[in-house]
Amino acid sequence: MKTRESVNLTKLGAIYGALWGFVVGPMGTTSLVGDGGDYAAKIALSMAGWALLGAPVGIAVTRHFGPRLRHASWRRVLGLAPLTLVAGSFLFGCMQVMLGSAVCYLKGGTGQEMADAMLLPFIYVAFAFLMVWPIALAVLNCWDLRTRMSRATPDTGVVWKIRGATGA
Repeated sequence: MKTRESVNLTKLGAIYGALWGFVVGPMGTTSLVGDGGDYAAKIALSMAGWALLGAPVGIAVTRHFGPRLRHASWRRVLGLAPLTLVAGSFLFGCMQVMLGSAVCYLKGGTGQEMADAMLLPFIYVAFAFLMVWPIALAVLNCWDLRTRMSRATPDTGVVWKIRGATGA
């Protein structure tokens, strides 16, 4: 008989978010093409920054959708996967807008640079829906989360790391 386990949604969400940051990182580096200099260092720095930005987004999306996927059928997973991608992409874009606008303001950027900082993150998000692989990765993430939630203990289910309390 298999023993049941609990799922730490915070840690799992941070891992999901960081991996998504590495996945979408190359899309964000297209703006570095005309910039000159060492591209490898800029791409690595950009991808690391996107992974750090993706971790809190992954935590929020995983904690929200994890319990909804506990006993979901494959049809429900296929239906919720694009919704998780939309929610995560929107949160990711909002965080990019906030950080990009703050950096642009602190650097004393022009109005055009500020507009770019506010619009480009959502254009990158739109690119995610023009390709098939982000949706396929969202389905795989949801299926993995569903299997982890299904194996969790029925009485506790999720380990909540808030003030040391555990509960469903």
